Amino acid sequence: MSEKYGIDRYFDDLLFQTSKGLTHEQLEKGRRYESFVQVKEWKARFGCKFNVYSNDHLIDGKKHFHLDNNEANIHCKLDFEGNVLEQKGNNSIPSNVMKDLKYFLSNAKMVNELNTTWARLNPTLA
Repeated sequence: MSEKYGIDRYFDDLLFQTSKGLTHEQLEKGRRYESFVQVKEWKARFGCKFNVYSNDHLIDGKKHFHLDNNEANIHCKLDFEGNVLEQKGNNSIPSNVMKDLKYFLSNAKMVNELNTTWARLNPTLA
């Protein structure tokens, strides 16, 4: 998985699946909603972007990532367990997106990807 692109795409797909009415339990059992579109470069449907910055800092001793949605004016810093550490912008993360985010962060592979990215970009804090 190519770091950022893979994380963004995986989360976007999770938001899409749950927006179509599938539950996390159904997804774990392999059920999926498929739509067929013309092949083109992937672009986030829901506008959520994960960002891990280099030369960043710890917040309350915790590594964090930024979850941004410019269209919705959401700019949050979260730890790798999904706790909001800082928030800017006029809006908070909608409850349905937060539920999917917690589920997303329960996936060890995704958390490992975030940790790997953090360590590579912030070697003095890893």
